[in-house]
Amino acid sequence: MEIKETQLGEQTLITVNNGILKLTLSTFGASLYSVIFNNEEMLLTPKRVEDFLTDNYYGKTIGRINNRVEGGLLMVEGRSYYLPKNEDDNTYNSGSEGLHKENFSYRIESNNLETKIIFSFLSREDRSSLPGDVYLNVTYLVKENDNKFTIKLDALSNKDTILGFSNHIFFSLGSHGLEDKKLQIKASKFIHTKRENLVPLYVVDVPSCINYLEEKPVLFDINNLFLQDHAAYGLNHNYVFDNVSLRKDNLIFENSKYTLKLYTDFECVHISSCNYPDGIEKVTGENSRYEGLLIEAEENIKDRRVSKEFHHQTIYSFEKK
Repeated sequence: MEIKETQLGEQTLITVNNGILKLTLSTFGASLYSVIFNNEEMLLTPKRVEDFLTDNYYGKTIGRINNRVEGGLLMVEGRSYYLPKNEDDNTYNSGSEGLHKENFSYRIESNNLETKIIFSFLSREDRSSLPGDVYLNVTYLVKENDNKFTIKLDALSNKDTILGFSNHIFFSLGSHGLEDKKLQIKASKFIHTKRENLVPLYVVDVPSCINYLEEKPVLFDINNLFLQDHAAYGLNHNYVFDNVSLRKDNLIFENSKYTLKLYTDFECVHISSCNYPDGIEKVTGENSRYEGLLIEAEENIKDRRVSKEFHHQTIYSFEKK
């Protein structure tokens, strides 16, 4: 297992090469910058590392609260807590308190069989809008000569609070755009959102235009009014898996050359088709609409639970056709 550490100012890049996959990680947001498989980039990621190490969400760990919160309001034991707002009157990915722009400490545990890169951060109550000091570990596990890697999210709080961590990773499978990609999501339910601002409403059956129970092209119904007459202007939806298992794939994303399979013990997955170009050039090509797919395993954002602990893991497996 080859491991390389590169210092960039206050941040560190860690590259792990297991003979099949080469991952580049960063202490900035405990993030995943690159995944090279068969000498091709599997992620939709900024071409310039300087663009990656800024306040954006590419490959970053999201928390303490991921996704959208209406009015920024969360309730813990009958008390109201307001998160900083960054989408009009709502909060997205914790707003200005987001951990995606924090510099994590890290340690490396490695032997002949596997390597763990463990990022750690203490989110203090006096720097958060929510109760509790929260200690978070983000572990990237890579085994020797393996075509998959695992991300584990483990958090402990000293008070009852709400914990919502995820990994905001965009995939390209070696080519720019979604025109050549197919998708299968093993979910018959999704979280319906408000048309004007995407905040969660309730869990309902997936309509046919965004139903991927059977594999179909990602953009097959992208011009459907259900998607275009909506703040998302494309796919930006939270699916509730029919079954949760680390032994069976929950999602398949593929093109003519590669297949990505997702295994997770999260209940849901957030899918987005990159509907708003952000002006950042990517490794796979120039910035454009529908340039890649966000696949973000997460808890049910409509049913955020009060807890002192958070433990989840997701496995990403790559296959060459």
